[in-house]
Amino acid sequence: MHEPDTTTQQLLSATRSSLLDTGMCTATACSVALHNDAPYILGSEQENYLAAQLLNTTKAAAIIVAKPACSVDTVIFNHYHDCDDLSPRDSESQSSLHSIPLIRRGNNTLQLITEALKKRKGCLVEGVGIISLSAIAIDQAAIHWSSVYHALSIQAMVSSMQTKHRSDHMDPFWEHHLQPAPT
Repeated sequence: MHEPDTTTQQLLSATRSSLLDTGMCTATACSVALHNDAPYILGSEQENYLAAQLLNTTKAAAIIVAKPACSVDTVIFNHYHDCDDLSPRDSESQSSLHSIPLIRRGNNTLQLITEALKKRKGCLVEGVGIISLSAIAIDQAAIHWSSVYHALSIQAMVSSMQTKHRSDHMDPFWEHHLQPAPT
């Protein structure tokens, strides 16, 4: 991998920092990757490796691989055992994302991710997190990542609330998020 010029390094660093500063993803599992004249990647080792592979297999200009800071990915995979993709519940996510592929780890995970990203702006991968891409720019990949995160958070919250309604207990993940605001 080549060393990025100062502008590219600043762009990668700013994009990664913006994701971390919002609290949406964890510093220990966040990678941003850009392909200009060569691939440039900044982040966590395991995610960097996957991002490099995806830059080659998808021909994207930018890729983000990041684990959500909250366990929205775990909630989704626990609630949707037999589902290959989710349709977002909010209209904005429906119109921009259409659906979000859910990929479970297995022997052909990289191939499944590549195929999903040929059709969609992002996907959720078990044990990895959210992966998004853009054919244009890294900031667009960041917008896609955050859109997938937002749509999955809504889906996880609704699923947890439905579980609470059916069983009169709430998924512990959402208990602290749904407490009334202090007066």
